[in-house]
Amino acid sequence: MLSIRTFLISLALLTLSLVPAQAATQEEARSLAVSDVLYPASRNWPLISASPVLPADKRVALNDELERAYRAALKKELEQTGRAALSASENLEWAQCSFIQRVFEPTEATTFHVVDVDKDGFSDIVYTGSALCSEGSATVIWYGTKDGYVVKQPTSWQVLLLRVAPNGHEVISVKQGCCAMLADIYFQDTVDNFRRDSEIALLAKTVLPLKKYSHSLQFKAKRAVALRSSPEQVDAYDRIQSEYIERAVFGNIVRKYLPGTTGTVVGETTKNNRRWFFVVMGEKNNLLVTHDPYVGYRPHTVSGADTVRAGWVPADQLTLVQK
Repeated sequence: MLSIRTFLISLALLTLSLVPAQAATQEEARSLAVSDVLYPASRNWPLISASPVLPADKRVALNDELERAYRAALKKELEQTGRAALSASENLEWAQCSFIQRVFEPTEATTFHVVDVDKDGFSDIVYTGSALCSEGSATVIWYGTKDGYVVKQPTSWQVLLLRVAPNGHEVISVKQGCCAMLADIYFQDTVDNFRRDSEIALLAKTVLPLKKYSHSLQFKAKRAVALRSSPEQVDAYDRIQSEYIERAVFGNIVRKYLPGTTGTVVGETTKNNRRWFFVVMGEKNNLLVTHDPYVGYRPHTVSGADTVRAGWVPADQLTLVQK
Protein backbone atom coordinates (compact mmCIF):
# COMPACT_ATOMS: atom_id res chain seq x y z
CA MET A 1 0.00 0.00 0.00
CA LEU A 2 1.17 3.52 -0.69
CA SER A 3 1.89 5.70 2.33
CA ILE A 4 -0.24 8.80 2.93
CA ARG A 5 1.19 12.26 2.43
CA THR A 6 -0.45 15.63 2.54
CA PHE A 7 -0.37 18.55 0.20
CA LEU A 8 -2.23 21.85 0.10
CA ILE A 9 -5.20 22.26 -2.26
CA SER A 10 -6.66 25.64 -3.09
CA LEU A 11 -9.59 26.44 -0.80
CA ALA A 12 -11.81 28.65 -2.95
CA LEU A 13 -15.34 29.85 -2.30
CA LEU A 14 -15.44 28.65 1.31
CA THR A 15 -18.19 29.89 3.62
CA LEU A 16 -18.02 30.22 7.38
CA SER A 17 -20.48 27.37 7.81
CA LEU A 18 -18.17 24.91 6.07
CA VAL A 19 -14.83 23.53 7.21
CA PRO A 20 -11.86 23.64 4.83
CA ALA A 21 -11.14 20.88 2.34
CA GLN A 22 -8.68 18.26 3.54
CA ALA A 23 -5.42 17.05 2.06
CA ALA A 24 -5.52 14.32 -0.56
CA THR A 25 -3.78 10.96 -0.35
CA GLN A 26 -0.78 10.15 -2.48
CA GLU A 27 -2.97 7.77 -4.49
CA GLU A 28 -5.49 10.54 -5.21
CA ALA A 29 -2.72 12.95 -6.15
CA ARG A 30 -1.43 10.39 -8.66
CA SER A 31 -4.94 9.84 -10.04
CA LEU A 32 -5.43 13.58 -10.52
CA ALA A 33 -2.09 13.87 -12.31
CA VAL A 34 -3.02 11.01 -14.65
CA SER A 35 -6.50 12.37 -15.40
CA ASP A 36 -4.99 15.77 -16.22
CA VAL A 37 -2.85 14.07 -18.87
CA LEU A 38 -5.58 11.83 -20.31
CA TYR A 39 -8.32 14.49 -20.35
CA PRO A 40 -6.68 17.90 -21.02
CA ALA A 41 -9.99 19.72 -21.29
CA SER A 42 -10.92 18.79 -17.71
CA ARG A 43 -7.88 20.27 -15.95
CA ASN A 44 -9.73 23.38 -14.84
CA TRP A 45 -12.84 21.54 -13.70
CA PRO A 46 -13.48 21.87 -9.95
CA LEU A 47 -11.91 19.19 -7.74
CA ILE A 48 -14.26 17.29 -5.45
CA SER A 49 -11.45 16.94 -2.90
CA ALA A 50 -11.03 20.74 -2.90
CA SER A 51 -14.70 21.32 -2.13
CA PRO A 52 -15.66 22.25 1.44
CA VAL A 53 -15.96 19.37 3.88
CA LEU A 54 -19.35 18.83 5.52
CA PRO A 55 -19.02 20.00 9.16
CA ALA A 56 -19.09 17.14 11.65
CA ASP A 57 -22.15 18.42 13.55
CA LYS A 58 -24.17 18.77 10.35
CA ARG A 59 -23.11 15.31 9.18
CA VAL A 60 -24.24 13.77 12.48
CA ALA A 61 -27.56 15.61 12.28
CA LEU A 62 -28.13 14.33 8.73
CA ASN A 63 -27.03 10.71 9.29
CA ASP A 64 -30.53 9.23 9.50
CA GLU A 65 -31.85 11.19 6.51
CA LEU A 66 -28.85 10.27 4.35
CA GLU A 67 -29.09 6.60 5.27
CA ARG A 68 -32.81 6.54 4.45
CA ALA A 69 -32.14 8.11 1.03
CA TYR A 70 -29.39 5.57 0.35
CA ARG A 71 -31.57 2.59 1.29
CA ALA A 72 -34.50 3.96 -0.71
CA ALA A 73 -32.27 4.12 -3.79
CA LEU A 74 -31.14 0.53 -3.20
CA LYS A 75 -34.75 -0.66 -2.86
CA LYS A 76 -35.75 1.20 -6.03
CA GLU A 77 -32.88 -0.32 -7.99
CA LEU A 78 -33.88 -3.85 -6.95
CA GLU A 79 -37.55 -3.25 -7.75
CA GLN A 80 -36.81 -1.77 -11.17
CA THR A 81 -34.45 -4.60 -12.13
CA GLY A 82 -36.51 -7.38 -10.58
CA ARG A 83 -33.61 -8.63 -8.50
CA ALA A 84 -33.61 -9.90 -4.95
CA ALA A 85 -30.15 -8.49 -4.28
CA LEU A 86 -27.27 -6.71 -5.97
CA SER A 87 -24.52 -8.80 -7.51
CA ALA A 88 -21.39 -9.40 -5.46
CA SER A 89 -19.44 -6.89 -7.56
CA GLU A 90 -22.05 -4.15 -6.93
CA ASN A 91 -22.91 -4.84 -3.32
CA LEU A 92 -21.43 -2.89 -0.43
CA GLU A 93 -23.96 -4.11 2.13
CA TRP A 94 -23.13 -7.38 3.88
CA ALA A 95 -24.39 -9.04 7.05
CA GLN A 96 -20.96 -8.67 8.61
CA CYS A 97 -20.24 -5.20 7.20
CA SER A 98 -22.56 -2.38 6.13
CA PHE A 99 -21.08 0.40 4.02
CA ILE A 100 -23.86 2.85 4.81
CA GLN A 101 -23.35 2.36 8.55
CA ARG A 102 -19.57 2.48 8.50
CA VAL A 103 -19.49 5.54 6.25
CA PHE A 104 -20.86 7.70 9.06
CA GLU A 105 -18.10 6.76 11.51
CA PRO A 106 -15.92 9.70 12.63
CA THR A 107 -12.91 8.31 10.73
CA GLU A 108 -14.68 9.02 7.43
CA ALA A 109 -15.72 12.59 8.28
CA THR A 110 -13.31 14.30 5.87
CA THR A 111 -14.58 12.33 2.85
CA PHE A 112 -17.97 14.11 2.82
CA HIS A 113 -17.95 17.22 0.64
CA VAL A 114 -20.53 19.92 0.00
CA VAL A 115 -20.89 20.95 -3.64
CA ASP A 116 -23.75 21.80 -6.01
CA VAL A 117 -23.06 18.96 -8.45
CA ASP A 118 -26.04 19.49 -10.78
CA LYS A 119 -26.05 23.29 -10.53
CA ASP A 120 -29.70 23.48 -9.46
CA GLY A 121 -29.09 25.89 -6.60
CA PHE A 122 -29.32 23.22 -3.88
CA SER A 123 -26.19 22.04 -2.06
CA ASP A 124 -25.44 18.36 -2.59
CA ILE A 125 -23.39 16.03 -0.38
CA VAL A 126 -20.73 13.83 -1.99
CA TYR A 127 -18.98 10.93 -0.30
CA THR A 128 -15.95 9.78 -2.27
CA GLY A 129 -13.46 7.52 -0.55
CA SER A 130 -12.96 3.94 0.56
CA ALA A 131 -15.61 1.33 -0.22
CA LEU A 132 -15.05 0.21 3.39
CA CYS A 133 -16.77 -3.18 3.10
CA SER A 134 -14.98 -4.22 -0.09
CA GLU A 135 -11.78 -3.45 -1.94
CA GLY A 136 -11.42 -0.18 -3.83
CA SER A 137 -13.30 3.11 -3.73
CA ALA A 138 -16.91 4.26 -3.68
CA THR A 139 -18.82 7.45 -4.47
CA VAL A 140 -22.32 8.36 -3.33
CA ILE A 141 -24.07 11.63 -4.20
CA TRP A 142 -26.96 12.86 -2.10
CA TYR A 143 -28.74 15.50 -4.16
CA GLY A 144 -30.28 18.36 -2.25
CA THR A 145 -33.90 19.20 -3.06
CA LYS A 146 -36.58 21.38 -1.51
CA ASP A 147 -37.87 18.22 0.21
CA GLY A 148 -34.52 16.94 1.49
CA TYR A 149 -31.81 14.67 0.10
CA VAL A 150 -32.23 11.93 -2.51
CA VAL A 151 -29.84 9.40 -4.08
CA LYS A 152 -30.49 9.10 -7.81
CA GLN A 153 -27.86 6.48 -8.60
CA PRO A 154 -28.18 2.78 -7.68
CA THR A 155 -26.67 3.40 -4.20
CA SER A 156 -22.96 3.84 -5.07
CA TRP A 157 -20.47 3.94 -7.91
CA GLN A 158 -17.40 1.88 -7.03
CA VAL A 159 -15.03 4.54 -8.32
CA LEU A 160 -13.37 7.64 -6.90
CA LEU A 161 -14.97 10.84 -8.20
CA LEU A 162 -12.25 13.36 -9.10
CA ARG A 163 -13.79 16.30 -10.96
CA VAL A 164 -17.20 17.64 -12.04
CA ALA A 165 -17.54 19.93 -15.06
CA PRO A 166 -18.75 23.50 -14.49
CA ASN A 167 -21.96 22.58 -16.33
CA GLY A 168 -22.69 19.89 -13.72
CA HIS A 169 -23.10 17.22 -16.38
CA GLU A 170 -19.72 15.60 -17.07
CA VAL A 171 -17.44 13.94 -14.54
CA ILE A 172 -13.95 12.44 -14.29
CA SER A 173 -13.52 9.39 -12.08
CA VAL A 174 -11.11 6.51 -11.53
CA LYS A 175 -11.31 2.88 -10.49
CA GLN A 176 -8.01 2.54 -8.70
CA GLY A 177 -6.19 -0.77 -8.89
CA CYS A 178 -5.79 -2.29 -5.46
CA CYS A 179 -4.20 -5.34 -3.93
CA ALA A 180 -3.03 -7.56 -6.81
CA MET A 181 -4.38 -5.37 -9.61
CA LEU A 182 -1.82 -3.73 -11.87
CA ALA A 183 -3.95 -1.17 -13.70
CA ASP A 184 -6.15 1.84 -12.98
CA ILE A 185 -9.16 2.70 -15.14
CA TYR A 186 -10.17 6.30 -15.83
CA PHE A 187 -13.61 7.46 -16.95
CA GLN A 188 -15.02 10.61 -18.51
CA ASP A 189 -18.78 10.33 -18.51
CA THR A 190 -21.96 11.94 -17.24
CA VAL A 191 -23.07 12.47 -13.68
CA ASP A 192 -25.90 9.98 -14.37
CA ASN A 193 -23.45 7.13 -14.96
CA PHE A 194 -19.75 7.42 -14.19
CA ARG A 195 -18.81 4.25 -16.11
CA ARG A 196 -21.01 4.10 -19.19
CA ASP A 197 -19.12 5.21 -22.28
CA SER A 198 -15.52 6.42 -22.14
CA GLU A 199 -12.76 4.58 -20.30
CA ILE A 200 -8.97 4.47 -20.47
CA ALA A 201 -6.89 1.93 -18.56
CA LEU A 202 -3.17 2.20 -17.93
CA LEU A 203 -0.66 0.38 -15.75
CA ALA A 204 -0.30 1.97 -12.34
CA LYS A 205 3.49 2.07 -12.80
CA THR A 206 3.25 4.08 -16.03
CA VAL A 207 5.57 7.10 -16.16
CA LEU A 208 3.76 10.37 -16.87
CA PRO A 209 4.98 12.93 -19.44
CA LEU A 210 7.06 15.93 -18.43
CA LYS A 211 5.15 18.03 -20.97
CA LYS A 212 1.34 17.83 -20.92
CA TYR A 213 -0.54 19.09 -23.98
CA SER A 214 -3.34 21.61 -23.55
CA HIS A 215 -5.26 19.73 -26.24
CA SER A 216 -4.81 16.33 -27.85
CA LEU A 217 -3.36 15.73 -31.33
CA GLN A 218 -4.50 12.98 -33.70
CA PHE A 219 -1.93 10.48 -35.01
CA LYS A 220 -1.55 7.46 -37.28
CA ALA A 221 1.21 4.88 -36.85
CA LYS A 222 3.66 4.62 -39.77
CA ARG A 223 4.70 1.09 -38.82
CA ALA A 224 4.04 -1.60 -36.23
CA VAL A 225 4.40 -0.02 -32.80
CA ALA A 226 4.83 -1.11 -29.20
CA LEU A 227 2.99 0.80 -26.50
CA ARG A 228 5.24 1.08 -23.42
CA SER A 229 4.88 2.03 -19.76
CA SER A 230 7.96 4.28 -19.82
CA PRO A 231 9.78 6.35 -22.49
CA GLU A 232 12.54 3.85 -23.23
CA GLN A 233 12.98 0.67 -25.22
CA VAL A 234 13.14 -2.35 -22.91
CA ASP A 235 12.36 -5.65 -24.64
CA ALA A 236 13.92 -8.38 -22.48
CA TYR A 237 11.67 -11.22 -21.34
CA ASP A 238 10.38 -10.56 -17.80
CA ARG A 239 10.04 -13.98 -16.20
CA ILE A 240 8.77 -12.76 -12.83
CA GLN A 241 6.00 -10.59 -14.31
CA SER A 242 5.13 -13.29 -16.84
CA GLU A 243 4.66 -15.89 -14.13
CA TYR A 244 2.60 -13.46 -12.09
CA ILE A 245 0.03 -12.69 -14.81
CA GLU A 246 0.45 -16.02 -16.64
CA ARG A 247 1.26 -14.35 -19.96
CA ALA A 248 4.52 -13.47 -21.66
CA VAL A 249 5.72 -10.00 -20.69
CA PHE A 250 8.63 -8.34 -22.48
CA GLY A 251 10.28 -5.39 -20.76
CA ASN A 252 8.03 -2.35 -20.57
CA ILE A 253 5.81 -3.36 -23.50
CA VAL A 254 2.13 -2.93 -22.68
CA ARG A 255 0.65 -3.74 -26.09
CA LYS A 256 1.73 -4.15 -29.73
CA TYR A 257 -0.14 -2.85 -32.77
CA LEU A 258 0.01 -3.30 -36.54
CA PRO A 259 0.73 -0.32 -38.84
CA GLY A 260 -2.15 2.11 -39.31
CA THR A 261 -3.12 2.27 -35.66
CA THR A 262 -4.68 5.61 -34.70
CA GLY A 263 -5.16 7.59 -31.51
CA THR A 264 -4.28 10.82 -29.76
CA VAL A 265 -1.08 12.35 -28.41
CA VAL A 266 -1.57 14.02 -25.02
CA GLY A 267 2.02 14.66 -23.90
CA GLU A 268 5.70 14.13 -24.60
CA THR A 269 9.19 13.92 -23.17
CA THR A 270 12.73 13.52 -24.44
CA LYS A 271 15.01 10.81 -23.07
CA ASN A 272 18.52 9.97 -24.27
CA ASN A 273 18.08 12.41 -27.16
CA ARG A 274 14.97 10.61 -28.39
CA ARG A 275 11.54 12.24 -28.45
CA TRP A 276 8.67 10.15 -27.09
CA PHE A 277 4.92 10.77 -27.34
CA PHE A 278 2.51 9.82 -24.57
CA VAL A 279 -0.52 8.49 -26.42
CA VAL A 280 -4.00 7.08 -25.98
CA MET A 281 -4.75 4.40 -28.55
CA GLY A 282 -8.19 4.54 -30.15
CA GLU A 283 -10.74 2.04 -28.86
CA LYS A 284 -11.41 0.84 -32.41
CA ASN A 285 -7.86 -0.47 -32.86
CA ASN A 286 -8.39 -3.80 -31.09
CA LEU A 287 -8.35 -5.66 -34.42
CA LEU A 288 -4.79 -4.37 -34.95
CA VAL A 289 -3.42 -5.69 -31.64
CA THR A 290 -0.75 -8.40 -31.96
CA HIS A 291 0.41 -8.72 -28.34
CA ASP A 292 -1.71 -7.93 -25.28
CA PRO A 293 -0.37 -9.39 -22.02
CA TYR A 294 -2.36 -7.17 -19.65
CA VAL A 295 -5.88 -8.19 -20.58
CA GLY A 296 -8.48 -10.41 -19.01
CA TYR A 297 -6.70 -11.67 -15.93
CA ARG A 298 -8.71 -10.64 -12.90
CA PRO A 299 -7.78 -9.89 -10.21
CA HIS A 300 -4.25 -9.37 -11.47
CA THR A 301 -5.03 -6.72 -14.08
CA VAL A 302 -8.34 -5.51 -15.46
CA SER A 303 -11.28 -7.06 -17.27
CA GLY A 304 -11.13 -7.98 -20.93
CA ALA A 305 -13.16 -4.90 -21.81
CA ASP A 306 -10.77 -2.61 -19.95
CA THR A 307 -7.61 -3.24 -21.92
CA VAL A 308 -4.61 -1.00 -21.27
CA ARG A 309 -4.29 1.53 -24.10
CA ALA A 310 -2.29 4.50 -22.79
CA GLY A 311 1.48 4.76 -22.76
CA TRP A 312 4.61 5.69 -24.71
CA VAL A 313 5.59 5.41 -28.40
CA PRO A 314 8.65 6.97 -30.11
CA ALA A 315 7.60 10.15 -31.90
CA ASP A 316 9.37 9.13 -35.13
CA GLN A 317 7.03 6.14 -35.49
CA LEU A 318 3.89 8.28 -35.67
CA THR A 319 2.47 10.76 -38.15
CA LEU A 320 0.47 13.64 -36.72
CA VAL A 321 -2.80 14.12 -38.57
CA GLN A 322 -4.31 17.53 -39.16
CA LYS A 323 -7.99 17.74 -38.26
